[in-house]
Amino acid sequence: MFKSKQSHSHFLEGILLGSTIGAVSTFLFGTNKGKKIQKELVSKYKKLSHKIEKAAKSPVGKKIKKAAKRVVKKAAKRVVNATAVKRARKAVRRHSAAKRKA
Repeated sequence: MFKSKQSHSHFLEGILLGSTIGAVSTFLFGTNKGKKIQKELVSKYKKLSHKIEKAAKSPVGKKIKKAAKRVVKKAAKRVVNATAVKRARKAVRRHSAAKRKA
């Protein structure tokens, strides 16, 4: 019973989301005012992306990029170490289980 209520809920969510997307698309592509808003959004997006590009090339942006790379490297090392520890623990458990059976 619960499963059917849940799937019914998802179905309604899908219909609502699809209707909203359809309405917005119709407005943006089908009306003059929507086309004007669409042009404004594209213009703002281009300006923002240019500012982000410019900031990334600045000295501060380069420092942020270096710091981000360090963080990613540290995170990657931790993942590798955690994986190695997990494998070692698994090997110890297997060895212990094999000893008990023997």
